[in-house]
Amino acid sequence: MRKMIAGLKDSKKMCVLLAGAFIIIFIAMFMLFSSKASADSGDLNDVSGYEVILVHSGDTLDMLSHRYSREYSHMSTYEYKSQIVKINGLSNEYIREGSYLLMPVTAGSR
Repeated sequence: MRKMIAGLKDSKKMCVLLAGAFIIIFIAMFMLFSSKASADSGDLNDVSGYEVILVHSGDTLDMLSHRYSREYSHMSTYEYKSQIVKINGLSNEYIREGSYLLMPVTAGSR
């Protein structure tokens, strides 16, 4: 019985490691193959790259879009929130603690 329980704990660890590796690979592939807007196009709202953030306990999409729209873009909080939803393929505005989000970075924002 103890061996079976130890085996379950090891399989849970393996699942967590595989899930983490999948997320990292997914983000890398997304960034590699996503179409990035040219930074010299002149439009300050063109996405020139992405930052990856980890969602913490208590984070909301409204709070994150308000915080990061000022740091990473020249968009309004509403426009930035719409970009986050679109880029991350969210079906609603609910986000989970422990998940990763791509935050758009616009030309000339940093």
